[in-house]
Amino acid sequence: MANADVSAIRSGLDRAGARLAAPGDPDYCPAFLRLADPPIAVFVRGRVLDHGDDRVAVVGSRRPTSTGVEVAADLCRGLALAGVVTVSGGAVGIDAAAHRGALDVGGVTVAVLGSGIDVAHPARNRDLFQRIEASGTLLSEYPPGTPAEPFRFPARNRLIAALSRGVVVVEGAEKSGTRITAEHAVDLGLDVFGGSPRGLSPEEGKVLASLATSMLPSAVAAATGIPVPDTLTVLIALEIRGLVRGVGGRFERTFKAVGSQPGA
Repeated sequence: MANADVSAIRSGLDRAGARLAAPGDPDYCPAFLRLADPPIAVFVRGRVLDHGDDRVAVVGSRRPTSTGVEVAADLCRGLALAGVVTVSGGAVGIDAAAHRGALDVGGVTVAVLGSGIDVAHPARNRDLFQRIEASGTLLSEYPPGTPAEPFRFPARNRLIAALSRGVVVVEGAEKSGTRITAEHAVDLGLDVFGGSPRGLSPEEGKVLASLATSMLPSAVAAATGIPVPDTLTVLIALEIRGLVRGVGGRFERTFKAVGSQPGA
């Protein structure tokens, strides 16, 4: 950015229908400034970022199993139906499934790119990026025309974490960009959810016990007295552990959950 050609950036922004946001602008997330190396500015297309949004990042493998794709899509359908915005990186695999899950039920999603704001990478997701821009947001710290290169993706992952109140990892490899996103989330004091083998927390036990039938997150929240965003966070953690499953925005217990219920 420091050595960028300002006139070229302006021309690129005009061609792409994009805009530049610096600290203090609506599209510049205040949480970026909590990063050790916050972006000088970001480039944005689509919906203006609403600082009042509840956002959850869903990230994972570029080579997921079919089950992983289904879990990511179901999670994000549930998030969207509860009014929570999905954040991911626009990559193939889990990222794309997360974005599509939110979009399929009319939800909002944010894709953080590892290339210039006008560069569709991977090219196979061009149609997906167009869908995201129509109702959600595309964001990049790289000016128009910047190609996708391997070193840019770890850097972009810190923005995914900063945009979110928590990070859900679906089939993330030990050494991967997903792990980098999770590490940034921990540095920011955010919750990171995966499939760790542990007992139920009081909140998880309460949510699991309330699922007498297939229920919407809002109904679970009403039954437990736990706020909807926190209920969603718990449901996501339980689904990753295989104790509940999301179907069409509703959640229900799995057979595995029977032995995990308090008093079982």
